[in-house]
Amino acid sequence: MERSATATKSEARSRYGNEIKVVTTIDEVLSDPEVRCVVVGTPNSTHYGFAKSILQAGKHVIIEKPLTPSVSEANELIQIAKSHSPPLIIATYQNRRFDSDFLTLARLIFNGTLGNISSFETRYDRWRPQLKGGTWKEQAGKGQGVLYDLGSHLIDQVLVLFGIPNRIFGQIYNSRKLGPDDFDDAFFGTFFYDNVPGSNIPLVVHLHGSPLSAVEPQLRYSVKGTKGSFVKYGIDPQEDQLKLDPPMSTSDPAFGVEAEQLVGVLTLVQSDGTLKSERITSEHGR
Repeated sequence: MERSATATKSEARSRYGNEIKVVTTIDEVLSDPEVRCVVVGTPNSTHYGFAKSILQAGKHVIIEKPLTPSVSEANELIQIAKSHSPPLIIATYQNRRFDSDFLTLARLIFNGTLGNISSFETRYDRWRPQLKGGTWKEQAGKGQGVLYDLGSHLIDQVLVLFGIPNRIFGQIYNSRKLGPDDFDDAFFGTFFYDNVPGSNIPLVVHLHGSPLSAVEPQLRYSVKGTKGSFVKYGIDPQEDQLKLDPPMSTSDPAFGVEAEQLVGVLTLVQSDGTLKSERITSEHGR
């Protein structure tokens, strides 16, 4: 669906060819019997309404994170999907599970390289002292703010790695005092785990997001365990590669490959108690 498309002008047709079907309204999508699955990549506040209409039309739906602004809305959508026979698929698009650095980090944790994890820090910081302007992401309201926008990635990754925490604490706030007073541009959170399966020590997870981080490159992960640590700066390249004009093809061998200067540092405890550090090549993002 491309709202501004006309019979003679369409960004989608320009990019993907004139043979693709382009419509301008959601009703055309819902009434098309050839459409079996719809991807929702609209502003957060519209996710629930669009997804409900799609499921009620008998189509599968993949929704850009966050799934919905509230748990009650998410549960309702899940029940609608389950009410169909066979059940419809409803899924959240969590692309950051496939970042090169996260895949590398997950491998180190799951294969026991770092031992039992005692401390995990994950950050989504930027140096952006002024508002960009012209984007719904800088508006206040239901489902808005950086916790929904970027924090949802961090929370999802933590849940993938460690599961549900025993206790949480956090805060969202307007760190720059720009835009609406209730526009949240920064957050921090702490997840407390009394124990993680396979570990006999407690774990504390720190999540951060700030637009006032004058650091280059930005810290992404800092993980400390009983056998070693892993520290990683910089962000996965896939989003920037897709923003190129023209976008880099996902079949390009360079797609998802992180720059060598941004690979993480792995430090391991040696048999004599000393520490040895090395830079390790990141996994291929996908």
